[in-house]
Amino acid sequence: MDNKKIQNYLIGLFLFITGLIFFNGALVPGKALFGTDFFTIYLPFKLFAQEMALKYHDIPLWMPHLFFGIPLIASSSLLYYYPTDLIFMFLPFPLQYTYTADLLIHLLAAFFGMFLFLRQFNIRREAAFFSGLAFAISGFMLSYIYVGHWNNIKAGALIPLIFYFTARGFDNKKVIPFLTAGALMAFQVLATGMQIMAYTYMGLCMLAVYKIWIEGNNSQGWLKPAGLFSLTAVAVAVYSSLQLIPSIPYTDYSWRGDFSYNDFISWSLHPAEAVTLLLPQFFGLMGENYYGRMSLNLTTYYFGITSLLLVPFAFSGQNKKFPMFLAFSSVVFLILSFGGFTPVYRVFYYLPVFKQFRNPSRFLYVFTFFFIALSAVGLGNILSSGPKEKKGMMKVLLFTAVPAGVISLILLAILPQQNLYAMIGGLYASIKNAQIQPQVLLIIAGGIRQDILYFILACAAVLAVIYLFLEGKIKQTFIIALALAAINLADMHRIDSRFINYVDYSRVVPSLDPVAISLRQDKDIYRISDFSFSWAPNRNIYYDIEGLKGIHGLMPAKYIRMEKEGMFNILPLDSYFNIKYLITAQDMNVPGLEKVMDSGIKLYRNNTAAARFDFTDKAVKFNSDGDIINFMKSGRYDLKSALVKEDIDLAHSAEPLSYNIALREYSPNRIRMTVEAGKDGILVVKDSFYPGWKVKVDNKAGKIYNVNYAFMGIPVKQGTHEVDLYYSKTGFYCGLLLTLLGILAYIIIFIRERKTLKDKK
Repeated sequence: MDNKKIQNYLIGLFLFITGLIFFNGALVPGKALFGTDFFTIYLPFKLFAQEMALKYHDIPLWMPHLFFGIPLIASSSLLYYYPTDLIFMFLPFPLQYTYTADLLIHLLAAFFGMFLFLRQFNIRREAAFFSGLAFAISGFMLSYIYVGHWNNIKAGALIPLIFYFTARGFDNKKVIPFLTAGALMAFQVLATGMQIMAYTYMGLCMLAVYKIWIEGNNSQGWLKPAGLFSLTAVAVAVYSSLQLIPSIPYTDYSWRGDFSYNDFISWSLHPAEAVTLLLPQFFGLMGENYYGRMSLNLTTYYFGITSLLLVPFAFSGQNKKFPMFLAFSSVVFLILSFGGFTPVYRVFYYLPVFKQFRNPSRFLYVFTFFFIALSAVGLGNILSSGPKEKKGMMKVLLFTAVPAGVISLILLAILPQQNLYAMIGGLYASIKNAQIQPQVLLIIAGGIRQDILYFILACAAVLAVIYLFLEGKIKQTFIIALALAAINLADMHRIDSRFINYVDYSRVVPSLDPVAISLRQDKDIYRISDFSFSWAPNRNIYYDIEGLKGIHGLMPAKYIRMEKEGMFNILPLDSYFNIKYLITAQDMNVPGLEKVMDSGIKLYRNNTAAARFDFTDKAVKFNSDGDIINFMKSGRYDLKSALVKEDIDLAHSAEPLSYNIALREYSPNRIRMTVEAGKDGILVVKDSFYPGWKVKVDNKAGKIYNVNYAFMGIPVKQGTHEVDLYYSKTGFYCGLLLTLLGILAYIIIFIRERKTLKDKK
């Protein structure tokens, strides 16, 4: 068996052991990988979409379960078109247990993407193996498991593959690699990781500049390679159109439509917090122990000491251009991650796409990629050094060891309890303007001690391994890579393992929830409202119960304004909004509310709740949304008139109002009813007004008006009429057509390029 095959077996074994170390909890029956947003947003949305596809044979375009209803795919919280999600959704396997399998697929994609990218630049395969693993288990890949930001994990995992195909496209001067890179960025969009896609594309632009003008690939001019590179942007738009076309218009209806600069720069990485790339627990690590300048932190961008120590060796080889490019790019993206703490970042606020991104710290995704790639160059230089080069490497080793030693001595100086407590207390007071609690101080101090000791031990171990190789004591280069990978694995496990938890799924989402059982006995169409989140956020989705409140990344702007205006704290308005049940932890002595269950969590029925569908012959015009809200809150609103900002032509009649509404079909994407009206009026549907909804009255296209600030109103003439309210699939069909044309073009170009290659041979 040749050396390469042995290395491949060892790589496979190491990857298997790594997966087992981090994700052995998946082997326990009934255990699901925990992630906050996974259980509150992604999983219930996926279960809803799965049920809708199987029950209604329809695409899940609308969800009525939150905020008076929201666009589902358009609101970017359902990874519906992403390949692995689509596959798992229709496999006979419980979705809650697919999280680990899907994650492992993307960790392997991250590993092989980095490996292939580095090999494209002729970096030694041992070094490519080390850095591929370092990237796959880096903090942003694994710590985001805890918050359940599945979209960011997937989008981040694809970064190295995108760079690999782009670099290959420049080297081969072929179309297919560029189209593949664009398709992979489209996958980032389909994973609803638009922000990471935009940052990735920025990095690609820097790579394009390097490839065309710095590396010297412009001997035949720069126009052709630049033109080929521009195809990646076209491919992104075409292949992501299924997600992009509905998402773009929804953004203006969400709270990000009025995104302030403070919103834009939220979760900027303070420059001082860059120390966490060295000591990850310096400002606490997560939750209540974190005391840095972000409002909340449940993740880490730490990627280990080992990669950091290899970077100085990157500049000791013959090729200086590539490491200089990686170093420059790393610095750029690190500075960009500082966001609002740098004056130049305000420029991005005025860019059309970037304006609606917050959390600039996510620039660290691309920073991590560039920096770990730089460490691979360093390791490659070490392993490729001959007898003469090893002398120079010894100087670099000394250059690295001295500052590492100095930093270790400084860290040892603050290690004594008195010094450590004083430092933490002072920093905490300056940031939080409060005195640190003793129990929090103990946790943070313990974490910093661990960081300091591990930094010293890791530095000693890494530098010793390099020294032994340079001295000829270790001759097998792959053994060096394995040893460094093992050191890095131990380092990352002590941090990343805090963010990886398996829970009993039946406890997270009980199959026999007493509140759900009681609510499902009522077969009427109604909403519930959880006034204190006594029930878990978005729990109602699991039980197919429509609610008012919930958690979502892109909540409708109108819902947020109504909440801020206190409209949901006025019982007559709650009744009008079709809120029939209230969940609370406290007893409520309010006329009209009847307690129907008390099992710790209390369930009240609102006996005055109005129907979801209403009819009125009164239209009252106002000048602004603010005027409508104030009138609804004033107590003068009779709840039977339609408040509008447009003129609605209604024939005046002195006849008393009489009507009957017979519901024929009620599904998420479609509502059909027969309306018998004694006079002209407006059918009020108390679901969110949104342009995606269309209506036909007696099979003729009608108009939907925005009434009562948030709802839909449809003019209906006197008589009996069939009203068909449906969510338009025009955007879906346009996106599908573009995607299919793009796939067809890809196949044609692929066949032609393969034929051309064969003809040349």
